[in-house]
Amino acid sequence: MKKLGLFFAAAVLALGAAQAAGAEGDAVASIGAFQFERGRQIAMQVGYSLHGHLNAAHDNAVLLLPPTSGGRHSYDALIGPGKPFDTDRFLIITVDPIGGGASSNPADGLGAHFPRYTIRDMVAAEARLIHDVLKIEHLHAVAGASMGSFQALEWAVHQPIPIDRLVLVAPAARSDAHFRAITDGMEAVLGGNDPHRSAAARLRAAAALFMPWLRSDAYLVRQGEASNRAEVEALARSWTRTWDPISLLYRYRASAVHDVGVPFGNDVKAALARVNARTLVVDISSDRTVPSYLTEELLKKLPSAQEVRVETDYGHSAFLAPPGSRESNAIWKPVAEFLEADAK
Repeated sequence: MKKLGLFFAAAVLALGAAQAAGAEGDAVASIGAFQFERGRQIAMQVGYSLHGHLNAAHDNAVLLLPPTSGGRHSYDALIGPGKPFDTDRFLIITVDPIGGGASSNPADGLGAHFPRYTIRDMVAAEARLIHDVLKIEHLHAVAGASMGSFQALEWAVHQPIPIDRLVLVAPAARSDAHFRAITDGMEAVLGGNDPHRSAAARLRAAAALFMPWLRSDAYLVRQGEASNRAEVEALARSWTRTWDPISLLYRYRASAVHDVGVPFGNDVKAALARVNARTLVVDISSDRTVPSYLTEELLKKLPSAQEVRVETDYGHSAFLAPPGSRESNAIWKPVAEFLEADAK
């Protein structure tokens, strides 16, 4: 298990470096005037990456969406020939959702005056990218973990572009008071304009607060204090390289108000009744960020879904476990099989 902890430290640093440096296939699209769900409007840019090629039938595109503090390079270790997101078979599209990376975000200059955005705003911008810029009118699948699954679920509810398959890893149809309490803690350390607290200090405090929620109690005890501190420092360095405090806070606020039922009179079941894509749900047994009771609620209200339950004490971040590890195999091998099953 200590090896998994060391991998996490390396992985978050690599994620930060990749997002800062860019990689082949990276691009930024201007999608024009964009109106947010709450009414404000700005000129919107969306950062994205393409991996693989669109086939002649234009039916092999997979949109892969990142977790809350991630971006278009969050899943790089899983993308490539013969990997779970197989570029010999699919065109894999990854994006920076609104609020971070190369997409329009508070650090562009608006700071705390940047519009408050929702998961549905992210999806609306992504749909403009896919349809208007990339000229893709059909998606083989939309997939994501954590906040990526929140976005994927909104894609399936609203279907701005038809999708065939839906992959939800560590998902929920809504956030609740549990996650909002975590976000309140993040706001307490990230917010404010105290000149004596640098951005780096605020981001490190947020990492120290949030890291234990990414793990289980058993994991934290087994790893020991030194390894746990190393994970905090790795997360803090990654966030310092890729986020400013306001941008990160706004991103967590978006996850904290996630609720697919809002446009349907706050009726989650009515929203989920609209999902007609073939669906895979991956539930992580020890998840404390998106607890299993929320995933179970989602499963009960979905019209139908295939479930994979992963028994591990690795916690919410099991989907970041190193390729080839037990956790990674348990999560991503079923995903790869689901994407391939009965595909043309």
